[in-house]
Amino acid sequence: MAGFPNLRHARLFLMVAEGASVHATAHHAGLTQPAVTLCLAALERFYNVALFERRPVGLVATKYGTVLAKRVARCVAFLTGAVRKASRETDASSQRIEKLLRTLTISQLRALVAMDHYGGFGAAAEGLGLRVPSVHRAIGELEGALGAELVYREKRTARLNTLGHEIALLFNLGLEELRSAAAEIKESGGLLEGSITVGAVRTAAAGVLPAAIRRLSTQLPAARYIITPISSPRSSAKAKCGSSAAKTIRWPDAARSARVNWPATAGSAIRRAPASPSASAPCSSRKESRRPS
Repeated sequence: MAGFPNLRHARLFLMVAEGASVHATAHHAGLTQPAVTLCLAALERFYNVALFERRPVGLVATKYGTVLAKRVARCVAFLTGAVRKASRETDASSQRIEKLLRTLTISQLRALVAMDHYGGFGAAAEGLGLRVPSVHRAIGELEGALGAELVYREKRTARLNTLGHEIALLFNLGLEELRSAAAEIKESGGLLEGSITVGAVRTAAAGVLPAAIRRLSTQLPAARYIITPISSPRSSAKAKCGSSAAKTIRWPDAARSARVNWPATAGSAIRRAPASPSASAPCSSRKESRRPS
């Protein structure tokens, strides 16, 4: 699969997975029952797995549905936090938050995250493979829905303001949850693959990290490893927030060669690491998380 699921489909799925009937979900969302059923079917086609089993008590989540529900719940929590940042204290009722969440789209999330990463409409559009007007439109619609300005627009440049940056970080965390869901669903089906991101200072990269990844690669032979250099408190904060602005170095074939193209001497230290690492080299990273080791 490629890309992200429809955000509205994911939220409808979560309501059903948490125990609401299709009828109640349709009523809450202002849709018909057939429309909700079609949304759930579209999500199953996207992930290519059965997310529910039909039982006398109603729809019950499968093991794949349970995995997806946990990730979608965390995604929605991040999006809710982002929306609350944009809402005034007097206008932050649950009804208002729910209404704003319904307006969010994956295109808007990706556009704002790309603006935070690349620092301009043109660069963001190029990074997303879109036309500049598409990014302008997505962010403009987002600002209109939230009722807040997220971008400093000057004559020749544009960049996110403080609120825009804070919301972009939360949006990125929400997108990371959806990315992780696909890998976890495959793992639940016995296919252990996906990406593991590790935030590390240079000394760790040249020391315990190579041995730890070699140990982990024996358990997850199809996994890809992404090493995020942590060189300052700011880059550490970006890594903790899952920010795509943090520079990453991908280790696509660690399972077979256990090599990484790390700058300067760290790379050579990794290539010279012993093939049978000692048991004293733990790896505390988790799938699709970014945090310093």
